[in-house]
Amino acid sequence: MAVSQVGRKRESERRIKSCPIVRCAGKRGRPSGRIWRHGVGTCREAAGLPLGPGGCVFGCLGLGDCARACPSGALALSPTGGLSHSRESCTGCGACVRACPRDALKLAPLSEPVQVLCSAFGHVESCCDYCGECVRACPNRAVTIDMDRPRIDRAKCKSCGRCAAACPAGLIVDGRRKPHGID
Repeated sequence: MAVSQVGRKRESERRIKSCPIVRCAGKRGRPSGRIWRHGVGTCREAAGLPLGPGGCVFGCLGLGDCARACPSGALALSPTGGLSHSRESCTGCGACVRACPRDALKLAPLSEPVQVLCSAFGHVESCCDYCGECVRACPNRAVTIDMDRPRIDRAKCKSCGRCAAACPAGLIVDGRRKPHGID
């Protein structure tokens, strides 16, 4: 007896508890990899090269090692140099995360759509302006700025997305409205 498409989708939703997010798409959304498209074919090759303007040592290089590692084809390079992602195809296996030489991807729980993206905190100048707009926008007082970055208290967060909408740097993202660093 064949399993229906609806049954497969429900089973897939039960299994998948997380999907990849791009923790850093480059300083202020300018992917570091766009400068390497001439002559360098993989992220592994580009990872050791000097950075160009707007580059971040933690940023996505945009050359698709993660997409090539994805066994289900859920990740693909988009024409803009970023990634496109299909939640329906994603198995949450983490192959994309392991393939990234910059640790720019992480698996994030689907139950926590609001995420702080930058991974450069404490290392270099981050994308955060420390303006406090995210803190003021949160009706549940779940967002704080703690020394080097915005932090979300998951016990208080109701995933309303107001902090993401208020963040002028685009550092806090609501994955229900805009995929996490993915086109």
